[in-house]
Amino acid sequence: MDATTIALRLLHVGSGVFWAGAALMLVAFVEPTVRRMGPEGGRFMQRLMGDSRFPAVMGLAGTLTVLSGLALYWSVSGGAASGWLRSGHGLAITLGSGAGIVAFLVGMLVNKPAAARLAALARELAADGTPPEGVPATAARLQQRLRRGGLHATLLLVVSVAAMASARFLHW
Repeated sequence: MDATTIALRLLHVGSGVFWAGAALMLVAFVEPTVRRMGPEGGRFMQRLMGDSRFPAVMGLAGTLTVLSGLALYWSVSGGAASGWLRSGHGLAITLGSGAGIVAFLVGMLVNKPAAARLAALARELAADGTPPEGVPATAARLQQRLRRGGLHATLLLVVSVAAMASARFLHW
């Protein structure tokens, strides 16, 4: 194994562990606790998602995981050779890759815009003090979209991790 492959694997596994672990932590523990906290929880999430580097770091981790994974996939698969793609190892890596890429797309195309819109509504409320008509309903819809998107992306990441962790043991 050459130095580039080793570096790509370290980058892929390291950023993937952070990305999947942080997503699981958010969905399984932080979000349910925030929901039970009511308005205080909303302020916490606003700080976490709006005033910290957490969203940017999550986006970077997802991007690094996907890009390094694509480079590894091409290398390991022999340029997506059909024989490798039909093997147990190839099928598991392909399934894991697909699940990870879809999770990334959910994060970028569903969660990121919903979170940005929710943050804008929160800033609007903070500046105005009284919510304009329709804002609470819009905020509730956006929060629900974030919950569903986060859950779906996290489940896809669990599938991705499980497929990739077991791929080396699948021989047929």
